[in-house]
Amino acid sequence: QKKRTRHGVVVCCDLLDMPPVPGASFVRGDFQSKAVQDKVRSMLPRGQADVVLSDMAPNTTGSKEQDHDMILDLCMSALSFAE
Repeated sequence: QKKRTRHGVVVCCDLLDMPPVPGASFVRGDFQSKAVQDKVRSMLPRGQADVVLSDMAPNTTGSKEQDHDMILDLCMSALSFAE
């Protein structure tokens, strides 16, 4: 029986610098920017991700409605990228 191995690729993206994560690549920028998403996609095998994991959160304003809309925008951005 042939043994299969897979090597994952981890790409981190953040607005701010962060300490290195062993085995991961880092892109600094706004994930909602097409240029940043293109950069992340260029680092992925076949330009696609098997998993997109997001902990993005907007700077809150104190307005529940506005904060809610900003959170949804970030979620939709991650979903759109994953599709």
